[in-house]
Amino acid sequence: MSVFGTSSTIRLDTIVFATDFSPASHNAGLYASAVCRHFGTKLVIAHAFTMVQAAREAEVLTSKPSMQRRDLDHDLALQAEILDAGQGETEAVLLPGDPRTTIPELARHRHPSLLVLGTHGGGSIGRFVLGSTAEGILRNSSGAALTIGPKVDILQAGALNIQRILYATDCSREAAHAAPVAVALAEAFGAELDVLNMVHSRQIDGLELMRNIEEHFHQAAESHLQSR
Repeated sequence: MSVFGTSSTIRLDTIVFATDFSPASHNAGLYASAVCRHFGTKLVIAHAFTMVQAAREAEVLTSKPSMQRRDLDHDLALQAEILDAGQGETEAVLLPGDPRTTIPELARHRHPSLLVLGTHGGGSIGRFVLGSTAEGILRNSSGAALTIGPKVDILQAGALNIQRILYATDCSREAAHAAPVAVALAEAFGAELDVLNMVHSRQIDGLELMRNIEEHFHQAAESHLQSR
């Protein structure tokens, strides 16, 4: 198990990479492998799928894996060969069912873990669509998650180099849960940590109110960062 951070300690045993085999997922896999190697953790590559009716009937009649299941197993095996783990061999897990529930459950089972996924996918059966499935996974997840969007540059070979981390917060109790992770990651990579809170211009009426908002924000941010 990897332990990182000093003022805010985070424990991490497994990186769970949820893939849909799309180009965006390919880049997310590169980041998952790089984070895994950096912290020396295990790597689990997971794909959740909905079995088509023909495949379901074939498995019932023959008591053997269907062509759909064999093809997905093959795709996962190829991914496992490409992506290196930081500890042990890369594990491939094929999960029948809705990814919005099966992926978070897998991550909870491998706790303490970091869930990694791409937020833009293909349109074939059982694969992620932009927003809906990824959002469903994140809403059902109870642990930390790293999402790689479609505009993120392809990670090049070599060590993962994170120089700056942006912690966006609305100063709520829910946002405070992300603060210890942001601090620990900043310490682990020796990165700068910026804290951002957005205020709409219509909420600001005069300099005195602006100063009060800034004071409240700084107090809340300091409280969040010391919450562990």
